[in-house]
Amino acid sequence: MIEIIAEPDWLGSVVKGIEYLYARRADLTPDGLALLRDLAQFIATHHFYGKGVRCAQIAGVAARIIEGGPAEDQGDPEIDSALLPAESPSIS
Repeated sequence: MIEIIAEPDWLGSVVKGIEYLYARRADLTPDGLALLRDLAQFIATHHFYGKGVRCAQIAGVAARIIEGGPAEDQGDPEIDSALLPAESPSIS
């Protein structure tokens, strides 16, 4: 994730970080899910980069998982692999 957020466009990096975390949502700790939810809600609130609706959906998915729901469910947004680095490092 450090490689993602170390870019000069820090806000764009946050959007990429959200995609990175969302792609790995099933493996996140409760704190990681809370981070995903809060970052996605921040972008959704301000509609940065035209990602407001998508980030609101991602925040909802993270909230569902935090509340004990499934990591994947029908109607969840697809992973936007175009925003992920070519070789995503694993979460440790």
